[in-house]
Amino acid sequence: MNGAKVRLGLALAAFLGWLGYLGYTALSRSQEPRVSQAALAAAKIAVVADLVSDHEGKLGAKVKGTTLGDSKPFEGTVANLNQVRGYSGAGKYLLLLEPDGPDHRLVTLPRSPGHDRSRLDATTIYPWSPGVQAQLAKWKP
Repeated sequence: MNGAKVRLGLALAAFLGWLGYLGYTALSRSQEPRVSQAALAAAKIAVVADLVSDHEGKLGAKVKGTTLGDSKPFEGTVANLNQVRGYSGAGKYLLLLEPDGPDHRLVTLPRSPGHDRSRLDATTIYPWSPGVQAQLAKWKP
């Protein structure tokens, strides 16, 4: 009976140690949003733009910003800008765009097996922060 208590105590100590490690890892990791690699690969143009919503909370379709890589000025219309996730107020955001006739639209995630299609149709914009900039610096097409 004494050996069973020792093994139970060791198992409990290992379990609590594992939970402590997971908690430390979760708290020490960056809380920045993760930029979708699939969306980066699908995007033809990446733009850093200042976005401001109107008094109703809707984003304007006209966008002015700077393209990544070559730093050219960008001005255009983004058709699906009011259907985004990730907007948290006025500021600079990373927009991953693809041409859509004379306009542009935010890229949606490409189809993938095992994923709910309704989630894939949502478009995401990313706040332009040091964490997002670091992710883009590591990205290789």
